[in-house]
Amino acid sequence: MNKDSVFQIILVLGLAGGIVKITGSLIYSSQALFIDSLTCFSNIVALLATSYFIGKSYLPRDEDHPFGHYRLGYGGGLVTIVAYGFVAGVATAKLALTYGIEYSVGFRAIYYAVAGFILYAIVVALSLIKGGFYRAYGFFTISELFESGASIIAVLIGYLFNYIYDYIVGVILSAYIFYELFINSRELLNYLTDTSAPENVVRHVINDFEESGFEVVDIRLRRVSYDRYHGDIKVRVRNVGNVYDKISDIKKHLEKIHNVDLAVELEESSV
Repeated sequence: MNKDSVFQIILVLGLAGGIVKITGSLIYSSQALFIDSLTCFSNIVALLATSYFIGKSYLPRDEDHPFGHYRLGYGGGLVTIVAYGFVAGVATAKLALTYGIEYSVGFRAIYYAVAGFILYAIVVALSLIKGGFYRAYGFFTISELFESGASIIAVLIGYLFNYIYDYIVGVILSAYIFYELFINSRELLNYLTDTSAPENVVRHVINDFEESGFEVVDIRLRRVSYDRYHGDIKVRVRNVGNVYDKISDIKKHLEKIHNVDLAVELEESSV
């Protein structure tokens, strides 16, 4: 199964899950299921945006982007925040408009909730099995299963006892949307503020130079994308001689294995 087929299956199943949930919520009056369905659609928007911008981030360097287009990959995160912000607003408005209004939760809403759960369980399983970008999406989408489970319980208790339990779960799910919005915003801000590369990446760079006979004087590495790094290193060597080929080989190795784009400053040791 190729990547395009996997993407199409995941997209169709995700949309189906959202449609099933929102249909059940509207017909059988479940606030919890309605809000659960909203997160499904924001999840699909996140999938489409992330897939699009990741593709754009691999465009080759050009005159306007001499260091590459890698940061375009953050566009998916930005669209995800906008989508979840919109959903959070809709959920809050829906709960506010129905506050204090009694309603009856239809038992058949649970069929729609369970169907939505099954569809998203397949999406998560398929994503984790396929790996790569889809694996990251699968872990991200696991939260949909927890939300689906909560809406199933809410529908059941709301039907058996009182609508207020369904409403309360709807409030909890809305609060969770705001929590996801906060987490995603904080993570995106962290990526965009030129944070240092992870310690293990820095250590790999230093080791590669030291094992080739260089003394590392200074190094600066920053994250430019989720898994790409850029920076500069100052190294010292006793005899400059013909070391430029060696430096070129190290740079190519770091670019290929660790996604590190490195500028090297060389100085000759006086000792």
